[in-house]
Amino acid sequence: MRPADHPLLVLVAGWTAVVVLMGAILAMILDRW
Repeated sequence: MRPADHPLLVLVAGWTAVVVLMGAILAMILDRW
């Protein structure tokens, strides 16, 4: 299964990575307070 065959799956995976990354950064920021 090539990524080009499922652009929606790649898009969802990309957004999931972004959300997880933002969540980790937000957790680090809140942990400093």
